[in-house]
Amino acid sequence: MAKRAYSPKEVLAKTYKTLPWGEKWSQPFGYPTTNEAWFISGASASGKSSFVMQLAKELCNYGMTLYLSYEEGVSQSFKERIDRFKMAEVQGRFRVATSDTYDELVERLAKPKSPHFVIVDSFQVAGWTYDQAKNLIDRFPAKSFIFISQEHK
Repeated sequence: MAKRAYSPKEVLAKTYKTLPWGEKWSQPFGYPTTNEAWFISGASASGKSSFVMQLAKELCNYGMTLYLSYEEGVSQSFKERIDRFKMAEVQGRFRVATSDTYDELVERLAKPKSPHFVIVDSFQVAGWTYDQAKNLIDRFPAKSFIFISQEHK
């Protein structure tokens, strides 16, 4: 049996819940839905970590944000970024985990009041397969996943 195909009118009639963020974020990124998967990649020392910390702070305005700091843990440079971007201001909506296994993350996300936004830094260090990442996205369709990727030199 053939899968359903949508007409342009049907596509245009669809509505989505989007992030209502201000111009600073909407100009470069538009208004993404509240349950998207992002993949952020860039060269080493290109500002990914600083960008992602600023993004995490903004996301805290819309829900609990979990930062899986697999690559850096809570190193000195990570601590400095927490301080530089004043993450203490979002204390109740921002959490950092450094060693959750895939199964522990699934268990954490299945709980009531679990984080809405999940930042994985980095996908390579997490050691997950593509299928595991896809399964997370499929299992938790109301959540947003932001995967940070290291670039090979």
